[in-house]
Amino acid sequence: MSPATGNAALFDALYTGEYFNLAAAVVFIYDVLITLDREVACFWTSEQSGASLLFFSNKWISVTLYVMMTLVGSASFPSDQRLVIEAMTVLQLVPAAVFSALRAYALSGSKLLGLLILTLSLGPVGANLVVYGYQLSGFNLPPFGCVGKDNATKAITLRFGLL
Repeated sequence: MSPATGNAALFDALYTGEYFNLAAAVVFIYDVLITLDREVACFWTSEQSGASLLFFSNKWISVTLYVMMTLVGSASFPSDQRLVIEAMTVLQLVPAAVFSALRAYALSGSKLLGLLILTLSLGPVGANLVVYGYQLSGFNLPPFGCVGKDNATKAITLRFGLL
């Protein structure tokens, strides 16, 4: 395979991925807009509670992530601005973990079980942060912005490749 063919395949894969991200963001934002009147009637006018806080954090972290992914993610920015998108992606997992822990506590009445479920539910947050321990870096690919580059050694790849 010639280098030109490899580059064409890379650009094709990146463009396809960007289009799918854009399509998912548009569908999600459309859903947010058509359900906004019901959200206002049910949550904004009622008394604030833990459930409404969880609802708002879950919904608006996701909205922020998708808006940033479509608007900011498509632009060519240095990698430090893309870190905000990565942080929002990880932060999106927290409300679901809190909700799971509160549900377990409410159903069982055991604080220990709720704390255990919270700890286990926050596992994906830690797993998504491991990448930064291996010095993930990137390079600027002009139409796409910063693209990640894996700096893992062959020993690490062989050791953790089966996971």
